[in-house]
Formats: sequence, C-alpha cells, structure tokens
Amino acid sequence: VNSDGLESPRGIPVVIGAQTVRYQDGVGPMASYAGTRDTEIRSNAEAQNFGADTNLEIDGDDNGDLFALFNWQINASDLPAGSIIVGASITLDVTNATSGPFEISRVLQSWSEMQATWAIRSTGQSWASPGASGAADRGAVLAIIGNTQVGRQTFAFNAAGVDLIKQWFSGAVS
Repeated sequence: VNSDGLESPRGIPVVIGAQTVRYQDGVGPMASYAGTRDTEIRSNAEAQNFGADTNLEIDGDDNGDLFALFNWQINASDLPAGSIIVGASITLDVTNATSGPFEISRVLQSWSEMQATWAIRSTGQSWASPGASGAADRGAVLAIIGNTQVGRQTFAFNAAGVDLIKQWFSGAVS
C-alpha cells in the first residue's frame, strides 16, 4: 500500500465504560450507519482527489507526504443514557512496519470528501497552508502513531482526543 504501510479500515471505536461503540460504515453503531467520510491528500499529487479510493495511505517518506482525513457522523443518541466516555482509540491496518511517529490531529476546517486535495479543502476553498498544515487547518494532537508492526493496530487517543470525543457527543463542537 505505501512504504510506511498505514491503512485504515475506516472505523473508530469509542470505549464507553465496559462497552465499545464502533463507527464504521455498515458495521456500527448500527448496520445502517453510513456516516464515515474520508480521503487522502498527497503532496506529490496536489490537485488530485482520492475520496473514492477504498484504501487510504498515510506516509511521510521521500516520495512525498500522504495524509488521511477522517470524519464520522456522531450523535448523542448513539450512546445509552447516562453514558460516560472514558477513552477512545482508532484502529488501522498497518501494511508496512514503521518507526513513526505520525500525529493524529484535529482538522479545524470543513472539507469535502470528493473535493479535498493537498491544495484545497473543497472547490474554491484553499487550506490555510497546503496539506492542511496551517495553524487554522490543524488543531491539537489527539493521538500518536509510534513504532508499529504489520497487522491491525489500535492507537489510544490522549486526553485531548478523549475530550474532543466527549465534546462531539455533547454537541459542543463538530
């Protein structure tokens, strides 16, 4: 897939006490869920959109940077009443071992799955800096992908990531 070998099954589980709610099209939180939006953006293909691709690549080698953008439609009604979110993680399929690190950061700008590229977030709307790398594009680091082996790997969100998940469920931020 890519030289650093990170690929996503397009799902994000949110740990809720002794329960896990998984956000993945066709899987959860219910079989009819279709709220995942994702694409990749590439420094060596600045004007190309990858929103229709079924695999996403994350890489940072000499062939250019490859970043993935993920968005999940999350509703407070997906959780049982009185739930307390205590953790969150993202699971990725690693196809090539890497020493990393790669940061998972909050994307602050809205973007379109079928329009976003390295240069633009949607038609007529540029990123503050190419690759969504500007301060107005990218917020707090939510998790770190470190030294990984080949296979399905789960990466825990840090305190900022868990707090953001809580805010999503409360409706405080989108």
